[in-house]
Amino acid sequence: MRLSAGRVREDCWNQLLSARVVGYPLPPHGRYPNFHGSAEAARQLMGWPALQRAREVLVGSELVLRPLRRQLLQLGALLWIPDPKRGGYLRSEGSGARGSQSWQAQLGRPEVAVLASVAASRQGERLSKGFGWGAEGAGGCPQATLVHPLTLFAQLPCPPDSTLAALATPEELLEFG
Repeated sequence: MRLSAGRVREDCWNQLLSARVVGYPLPPHGRYPNFHGSAEAARQLMGWPALQRAREVLVGSELVLRPLRRQLLQLGALLWIPDPKRGGYLRSEGSGARGSQSWQAQLGRPEVAVLASVAASRQGERLSKGFGWGAEGAGGCPQATLVHPLTLFAQLPCPPDSTLAALATPEELLEFG
């Protein structure tokens, strides 16, 4: 049975909240869930060869992606972080939790985009929060995401917002053709 994307999002947010597997900001509704285990999922995603090779990565600013941003900076990657409020990007590089940052109006040349998700599927489908910066800003790069196992479906019960090249949970890395 096909459901609306809004219904799937609500169900995912409710399930994560009732299982007590999300952290600040609460409630997760209307946001990308900052799920417990995101650091482990980030470590799993770092095993994806395309991410290991990438020198420039477009990565969302959401809290759930913070552990991944830190790991990428430690490896010396240049990060492009969307800044929708100002209409440009934070360019971050160097070591440390944040690296050195500067604001740029134009996106550089990222080789991979890592976006946050509300849900995803084992078929490589991604569901966003439904508004704000998203896959359309990924500039044709292969996309990846981190997702909690509770919101990982065999197949999304609604139309996806984008297609993934890889996804990671705290326990596994999945790659798609």
